Amino acid sequence: MKMINRLVMVMLAALFCAATFQSCEKYDDTELVSKYNSLDQRVKTLESLCGNLNNDISALKSIVNALENKDYIESVTQEYEGGKISGYVLKLHSGKRISIRNGKDGANGTDGIDGKDGKDGKDGENGKDGKNGMDGMTPVIGIRQDTDGRWYWTLNSDWMIDDNGSRVIASGLDGSDGSDGKNGQDGKDGQDGRDGQDGRDGQDGRDGQDGKDGKNGKDGVTPLLNIVEGFWQISYDGGSTWTTLGKAVGENGKDGKDGKDGKDGKDGLNGQDGSDGNDGSDGTSIFKDVNTSDSDFVVITLTNGSKITMPRYKELNLSLGNYSIEMAPGTSKTVSFSVSGGSGKVSVEAIGQGGVSASASGKKSGNISISAGSSIESGAKVLVIAIDNGVSAMAVISVSKSTSSPMAEPTDPADDPRDGTWKTLQTATAGGTGLNIVFIGDAYTSDLIDNGTYDSDMRRAMNHFFDVEPYTSLRNMFNCYQVYAVSQDGNYNSGSSTALKCKFTGGMAIRGDEDRILKYATDISELTGTSGAKVSMVVDGQIYYRPYRFNGGLLVVVVLNTDRQGGSTAMYTSGVSIAFCPISVKDKRFAEVIHHEACGHGFGFLADEYEMNETVTSSSLNQLKKYQNYGMYPNVDNTDDPDTIIWSKFLKDSRYSPYVGIFEGGFLYSKGIWRPTEASIMRYNIGGFNAPSREAIYRRAMELNKGASYVYDFEEFAAFDAKARAASEAQTRSAVETVPPYDFVQFAEPVIRER
Repeated sequence: MKMINRLVMVMLAALFCAATFQSCEKYDDTELVSKYNSLDQRVKTLESLCGNLNNDISALKSIVNALENKDYIESVTQEYEGGKISGYVLKLHSGKRISIRNGKDGANGTDGIDGKDGKDGKDGENGKDGKNGMDGMTPVIGIRQDTDGRWYWTLNSDWMIDDNGSRVIASGLDGSDGSDGKNGQDGKDGQDGRDGQDGRDGQDGRDGQDGKDGKNGKDGVTPLLNIVEGFWQISYDGGSTWTTLGKAVGENGKDGKDGKDGKDGKDGLNGQDGSDGNDGSDGTSIFKDVNTSDSDFVVITLTNGSKITMPRYKELNLSLGNYSIEMAPGTSKTVSFSVSGGSGKVSVEAIGQGGVSASASGKKSGNISISAGSSIESGAKVLVIAIDNGVSAMAVISVSKSTSSPMAEPTDPADDPRDGTWKTLQTATAGGTGLNIVFIGDAYTSDLIDNGTYDSDMRRAMNHFFDVEPYTSLRNMFNCYQVYAVSQDGNYNSGSSTALKCKFTGGMAIRGDEDRILKYATDISELTGTSGAKVSMVVDGQIYYRPYRFNGGLLVVVVLNTDRQGGSTAMYTSGVSIAFCPISVKDKRFAEVIHHEACGHGFGFLADEYEMNETVTSSSLNQLKKYQNYGMYPNVDNTDDPDTIIWSKFLKDSRYSPYVGIFEGGFLYSKGIWRPTEASIMRYNIGGFNAPSREAIYRRAMELNKGASYVYDFEEFAAFDAKARAASEAQTRSAVETVPPYDFVQFAEPVIRER
């Protein structure tokens, strides 16, 4: 600032001297003083701008820290200035607050100085206009997450590079582990005892030395901005060293030329002022917009176009499979629980009272194990408490003494009369033939049916199926059924026996006895008839035939009672599919596998958009075309020609073209295959279904429900899709979801069966 004022004073002095030597008349310095004041005000404005940008950088660093620490937004408050929104205050679940400002127009360049008076003579010609001042610039600071999951600073939309040529990281790196301490020396052997007595044991060896501390992780850097002698400067080390970026103040326009000499006469007219330097970029704030329309996320847009998605904090809710149970003394029962909302850092505790003891296993979902003592007191109960960062939710299980003897567990699951029975969870109300989904559990014992866990888990699976578009809007077209399958064992350990014989076959792949599964599903009388097409199954060496009336479309969702990660789908060319979905202790993970396997593969017949291999092979391309002839895999293509790619109509439609494009990678290959969006459920298991996928799901649902007379119309779909378009595209285009989430896993490739 001092340097800038010195430059201004030197300029003023020079102009004053020039004016003194040109005329003996009294000098009028009004315009010159005005120019000085204008320039001085511009310097003060830029100095204020610099301070505001540094505050914005600090706020952006706080946002990165919140994302890294998995903090949540509890509320967003608008701030006003002059009747307009000037910024926002983000209140985080951790109690911290982050203030961010909207961007304003950049400052104009300063006016050019007036041209000098012409010499005395006859009406001298006007001085020429001064040249435009050089444009001022404002650096555009932002952040972007790279494929390594780290956040890095950007400068004018490019990676910010420090003096060593490295990208400037915004988030801290983890420290490396310390090396192991050396083993202690063995103790010396004890001396032999006299006369056959045992010698004393040798002394224990000394403890090994502690391993050295791991090196501290490298701190994330917070850049600083400054203005020196009219130029922007940036520091990456807290102000110790500075790098020049560019000019901050527009230059003055040059003087107009003197008027020509002539006879004594009127003074030549002053040259016109030089034009103002162009406006600086919209960059008085790093932040451009805060979108709070999504109930699950707040989307923050930076001036460089990047978007940051921060999750909202949801109220902590605890639900139980049963709230009232009967028990006989000396017996045990389990009750399922699930927790929604919160920050994800949830712990669940169970406390028994009145002659019963209890313990909880699992975090977001799990079981409460309840054991009764020799006597059960009146008013016995179990308190179940979910705790999340100091916030708690509580539920109570009332326990009463059973008046009848406990039912003996069947020695064989087939002896349980409930095995193979079914019930309706939901009935279609939209007209047409209805679309059918059957939910069946595997590794659920009689006890888990007794205590309500089976029913609770099947309903959770159904609700997750319909909590994503377009299924939310199509829900009234579906019939949903639940079939009981009683297993001998409630796990997948070696030697375990389960009703559907499901197994993890390597990686994320899951297989089951598909004929057995289809027999359970087609035992539902609502799905079979006395005539028509038949499905054949071989179970335990016996052949079964079932005439079916599910119109070429039946989805069976097998819910596996395990927290092991995995997911697979068997897709039949006849339109039947079986999706294998582990329940998982994390409800978020359970929702992801339902969305990807059951919604995406199972009903939508969509392709994976994962990348596992390099360039697609000719044999894989032949498979792709074969599957697409069956009506499968409409969300990938082997061309990047916008006129012939499967979703070309979306590229030419202004309602979709901003969000749908051509991105290389999919069908398990990184090259030679293209997909419609950067992120989607079929790529990262989150983010919503992209528009071409939603169209394929909608079209299949309408064709199966309406029958052969149905004629597809794109405009009809676009009208239906308006709600989903607004909600889903905000997720699929968000910056956070253009890289895999920290807990992302790739589920197994679907199996196509020509059956």
